[in-house]
Amino acid sequence: MKYVLWFSLLGLCFVCLIVAPSCSILGGPPRGVQLGADETGIGVLLVWETPVEGTPDEYLVFFRPRGDTVYEQIDKTTGSSSRHDPQGQTGDYRVDARFGVDTYQSAEMTTIPVHTPTTVLYERDAVGLFAFGWDSAGDGKAYDMLDTANVDSVDFYITDFSSGSERIPYAIASPDMAPGDSGETVVAAGWRVVGFSDPIPHSLENDPLPGANTPTDTNYFNYTMIDSAPMLVAVHPLVDEQFALVRVEKVDPSIGEVRVETWFQPVKRLRLISHEIDRVGF
Repeated sequence: MKYVLWFSLLGLCFVCLIVAPSCSILGGPPRGVQLGADETGIGVLLVWETPVEGTPDEYLVFFRPRGDTVYEQIDKTTGSSSRHDPQGQTGDYRVDARFGVDTYQSAEMTTIPVHTPTTVLYERDAVGLFAFGWDSAGDGKAYDMLDTANVDSVDFYITDFSSGSERIPYAIASPDMAPGDSGETVVAAGWRVVGFSDPIPHSLENDPLPGANTPTDTNYFNYTMIDSAPMLVAVHPLVDEQFALVRVEKVDPSIGEVRVETWFQPVKRLRLISHEIDRVGF
């Protein structure tokens, strides 16, 4: 009996020696996953680098649409890039590296626009901050254009193009126009050049934003009149090549006040702006 048991144990050890190496493949996640826009501005490009542990058997690319809780696989490749048409949706992406039976997940990346809740601005001759801008993370806030330290931070300002602040309609205007605007003096200091679309219908709020200007197609202008409220306007800062959507919620010329809500797409040249809408009637 002992003789048989000894051989059984020997056989088990031999099997373990054969199986163990195939079950202990050292792997790791893809490195440096980045998102970009394709030439259309509505397709998403993903690129990444090989894991430090080596080249995996394959990469699995996943997408989770905004508002969903589950990732869906959208691609499988042995290369280091992938292209995705999200059909106008924004959402989260990740790339898994498969080594044998094990997979290793990258950090999540997102195309969901960054939301800045209602911000109170003022017409440039009223009492209060009249400019607005987004930082590199997409967070927006009001700025003072009388301080040239903000020259690289401002993406638009509110004006009626005249002295005083009771004339309407107001306009949302490119910062580089401010030094030549009437009213309180803004010093010429290399303010940004930014473009604004014509008003966007509320029914299209979650659709891709208009493409950038081309020699044959003009979608953005140096200012847009706020002729109604609420009103939607696409914004395209030329320096950063990023797109944003501004919703002018309310205009009160009696105190020169304008309330805005914004969504900023963090991926350069990507025109997708799909976001949560919790308002009734839009």
